[in-house]
Amino acid sequence: MTREDVLQLLQQSQPDFISGQTISQRLGVTRAAVWKLIRQLEADGCQIESVPRRGYRLLQDADRLTADLLAPQLNTRVIGRHLVYRQSLDSSNRLARELAVAGAADGTVVLADSQTTPKGRRGGGWPAPPGQDILLSVLLRPPHTVLPGQLPQLTLLACAAVGQALCPLLPQLTVGWPGELYADGQKLCGILTEVQSELDQVDYVVLGIGIHVLETELEPGLTSVLQAAAPGRSVRRLPLAQALLQNLDHGYNNWRNGDGLGAAVAFCRQHMPLWGQTLALRQGRRQWQATAVNLDEQGRLLLRGEAGETEALLPSGLTWTVLPAAAKP
Repeated sequence: MTREDVLQLLQQSQPDFISGQTISQRLGVTRAAVWKLIRQLEADGCQIESVPRRGYRLLQDADRLTADLLAPQLNTRVIGRHLVYRQSLDSSNRLARELAVAGAADGTVVLADSQTTPKGRRGGGWPAPPGQDILLSVLLRPPHTVLPGQLPQLTLLACAAVGQALCPLLPQLTVGWPGELYADGQKLCGILTEVQSELDQVDYVVLGIGIHVLETELEPGLTSVLQAAAPGRSVRRLPLAQALLQNLDHGYNNWRNGDGLGAAVAFCRQHMPLWGQTLALRQGRRQWQATAVNLDEQGRLLLRGEAGETEALLPSGLTWTVLPAAAKP
């Protein structure tokens, strides 16, 4: 028995009281053990009212995000059927890679409450204090028919899955192709995709997803869901994590069954502010300017060159900046 078991009984009985005797009988433990677990929940931030001869009542649940709490909320076919939780990790992607080597199943999710040395895209960090963020990594084992060149599509799927979960709270959400999300121009989510593959065969993919949810003190250029949401909106990590994994499961199953990117491309097209902008681009030694036109059905960025030619590019090694109007050709 864990404190999550006690918390579940408290949640089920809301808004009524549940007696310590009932809890002890249902869980098969002593009243003293129940009292100890109640104290642990309170130390975690739960507000619990205790009244003699009536029992306990949950007034407010701390915004806790653990495997024990998340698993019962998921109705997925692949993603999250196996959940691994650690209160603190150096990097959830690192553990997911280790589990992949050990043979962990397709869709395994590593969940952490905090990270000490997280790795962001482009080699940057991702500060992650305890109890504030959604920090998870998803291990995927695509079908053997999938080629390494198709893997950037999984980043797009993850981006759309996160965006669809956040949009009810953040109607101003925008997508930064291929793996970032913003609110009012401030970054709140990053997605790091790591791949183990041979020349013509994919072994596994790890999607690392970090979302600033509850933080109020962030570096310039960053924001959180709580800061960007409309005043008075309830912002909680558990339902957001549930929605994002449900969305990713739906998109991933369609993709691996050959049904394409569908809704993910449509979502990103709608929420990307690049269209019509002139970009200064760099890929390897190549540097050039082009206008962003759209995403194609394979999730590639469509560009129109200065001579009117159209080019479709994958994100690998591609960087760009939006040129101000005066600098456009």
